[in-house]
Amino acid sequence: MSPNLPFWLFAAVLFASFCSCALLGWRRARQGRLEDHRRLMNRAIGLVLLFVVCYLIKLLVAGREDLGGFSKAEIVVLRIHESLVGLMVVAGSVARLIARPAGTLGVPHLPTKEARRHRFWGRLTLISAGLALLTATYVLRALGGR
Repeated sequence: MSPNLPFWLFAAVLFASFCSCALLGWRRARQGRLEDHRRLMNRAIGLVLLFVVCYLIKLLVAGREDLGGFSKAEIVVLRIHESLVGLMVVAGSVARLIARPAGTLGVPHLPTKEARRHRFWGRLTLISAGLALLTATYVLRALGGR
């Protein structure tokens, strides 16, 4: 078992919570409940930021993971997972930046073109987050086997 497994289990709970908030936020937007959507997405952003702070502390205290015991397949899945998380962060940031004028100006809806762009980037965020959560289970299994 990896000595950092408890941290990664905590991170998995944070990530599952992020995915839950984001999925509920998406549903609220589909229902036309845009204020609830905005609140849930801001909560999801907060969970990602909490993870980043915890990860930086983990790096300072425990260092990076030793991948020496990982098989080539496990490393490939880990890199895919990390790429999906990166895509999730970039896509979510773009979606948030597109939505920002509506939130700051008190406009209830984005203009049509911006709304389409926001939906595209938001959906890309949800898809990459779901796939990242799926690959995280494989990586956690690999960490647990150490």
